Amino acid sequence: MRSGEPRSELSRDGQIPSRIEIVAPELGGEGAAEAGSRTRASGHWTFGLARPAAVLVALPGLVAVVGAALTVSSYSEMKQLGARGAVEHVEQRARFAEQSLRSAIDQADALLDRTRHIARARSSDQDPRSLAFALRDLGLERRGLKWLSVSFPDGTFQGAFRDGELLRFQQSRIEHGRTRMLQFDFEGDGLVESGGADFHYDPREREFYRRAVAARRRIWTEPYPFLPDYRSGISRAEAVFDARGELHAVVTADYDVAQLSGTLGVPGALDGRVVVFAPNGALLAVRGLPKAALPKSADPSRALRINDLADPPLRAFFAERRPGASEPSTFESGGQRFFAVERALTEPAGLGWRLATVTSESALFAEARAHAKKSLISSSAFVLGAILCAAAIALGIDRVRRSRARAERRVETLLERARQLGSYQLEERIGRGGMGEVWRARHRMLARPAAIKLIRGEVLGDDRERVEARFEREARALAGLRSPHTVSVFDFGRTLDGRLFLVMELLHGLPLDRVLKLYGPLPASRVVPILIGACHSLSEAHAAGIVHRDVKPANLFLCHDGDGIERVKVLDFGLVKDARSVQLSLEGKISGTPEYMAPEQAHGNELDGRADLYSLGCTAFHLLSGRPVFREPSDVATLLAHQAEPPPALSSVSAAPIPPELEALIARCLAKQPEFRPISAASLGRALSAIRFDDDQRLTQEQLREWWDVVSARDNPPPSSVAPRVLARPA
Repeated sequence: MRSGEPRSELSRDGQIPSRIEIVAPELGGEGAAEAGSRTRASGHWTFGLARPAAVLVALPGLVAVVGAALTVSSYSEMKQLGARGAVEHVEQRARFAEQSLRSAIDQADALLDRTRHIARARSSDQDPRSLAFALRDLGLERRGLKWLSVSFPDGTFQGAFRDGELLRFQQSRIEHGRTRMLQFDFEGDGLVESGGADFHYDPREREFYRRAVAARRRIWTEPYPFLPDYRSGISRAEAVFDARGELHAVVTADYDVAQLSGTLGVPGALDGRVVVFAPNGALLAVRGLPKAALPKSADPSRALRINDLADPPLRAFFAERRPGASEPSTFESGGQRFFAVERALTEPAGLGWRLATVTSESALFAEARAHAKKSLISSSAFVLGAILCAAAIALGIDRVRRSRARAERRVETLLERARQLGSYQLEERIGRGGMGEVWRARHRMLARPAAIKLIRGEVLGDDRERVEARFEREARALAGLRSPHTVSVFDFGRTLDGRLFLVMELLHGLPLDRVLKLYGPLPASRVVPILIGACHSLSEAHAAGIVHRDVKPANLFLCHDGDGIERVKVLDFGLVKDARSVQLSLEGKISGTPEYMAPEQAHGNELDGRADLYSLGCTAFHLLSGRPVFREPSDVATLLAHQAEPPPALSSVSAAPIPPELEALIARCLAKQPEFRPISAASLGRALSAIRFDDDQRLTQEQLREWWDVVSARDNPPPSSVAPRVLARPA
């Protein structure tokens, strides 16, 4: 051990001795001279740095070096973050455009369903006024729709069409080899003639008519020019046949390029073009052209094509694109570089439509460069201030760091705006209905899975503020429900594009409508616990002043935990209804599903919890018998049956035995007058709990666990070792 180092020893018993010896260095010798030299050099540096001049030179220089390094690092990092954010913003614009176009196209089938129903009851020689108003009401507020029409086998054409912001009606008849066309405006309860002409037009010669009649099913046409302005478009068409199999009419919903282009409006400040096209290059929709007006087709015999547009960037993109490409690409046009994202549209299926967004790189990265430049100037100013004033070095560094943090937060904010729904990341769409879509999502910070229901903004109607206020009130009320049989609500709000959303727990299992489809009717010993769970949920909701309004098998979700304990969850309380007459649950409006709707609900009367008990009785009837209470050919006939017809006896339509007390309870629920139904969901649940089953009919946890294991693995019927009569009978 060298002299000058501490020295200590442990005693033999492991304890620290009472004396620690420090040996001082000896004077003299080379070691002492070397140590003294190092001490004197250190002292010189210390005294030198302590001088005011040195402080003003050395410390600002040190700050300048550190500040410059931070500035360069911040500038580089923000450029990268800004570039990523800008690219993600373009891809998000493509996703929004795709969703907007899909929401417009998805309306076609529902419109044709109603138009077909209207056309069956009409002939070409009737007064067109009732048909005109029916088509007008169907076409109101339908984004992308140009025509809604009925063509008869004698060549008569009748249809409502959009002319700018107005809806008008047109009729053409073939008289003496020529076509007599008249146009009408809607005024009050009547039609006012606004124009007419004689020219040759026979719908029977048009492609949509011939293809629909030949196919004998609903079809999409290839893009073709519409008469009389030769704007390109597509048609959803269907031939309607009478009971004898003879052609009665052809109904169409037409979407032209100008109307479809209006559906592609997407949020975002970046300049760019969005275009939808068919595999043959026909143009279906375009957004973001320098000139708002769309040209007519250069050739009246074919649809508008990309080359008909006087837009060099789009022409350059289609000249260089690789068919079927899905990765982002770059190309040049007019001395500028452009960034393009192309994707295939899954709907309508089988037509091969594609959507592309084209944005100039100068516009794409302008915001990122502006943020980086602003940060560079700010950081440089702080560094200069630190050089001029050594006393403010620490403050200058702190300000540079704060500036960098603010700049990074601004860039992160840009990235967050490019994503959807704040803290939640959408992962996969798991459902879609008339009001919107349901997505599987995950909380970015907590990694918690959730289900998010997105409600399309256009379905909110003109009374948007009132709808949103009611949505918020009901969402808050639902968030307070604690029943284990009610789906939990985590969050709600509004997206950047104005859509409402609701964040709920993600359930694993099957809705009861799917259970019915896969396995057929359920035995009473399994249905009773399901009904008891639904009563528990409805009882709490009714106590909170919430009426469900749409109790049905699709809104009862069957799930289980790892121990095989089965539980039903009630979905969609009062907020959003995915029924045929889809709309929000506003007072004074009818919403629900006809097969399960209480008589007073169909009348639009004020509802209480007993309306839900009627719907629950209809649901129980369906679960036990495998069929709805009433099976009528139309929604209107179904609603009338619920109001006037006595329901069939459950035991007469069920293949399995039904306990008499259960059948009596369901019959009480199906009473036409609310006062004759059970007084509350709680009392109904207690009555159901009193029903007893024989030992050979009771469910066991082992049977449930085995059934759920098979369903979770393959979505197939349970194995033969599980008694079908106990769990579910094959469909």
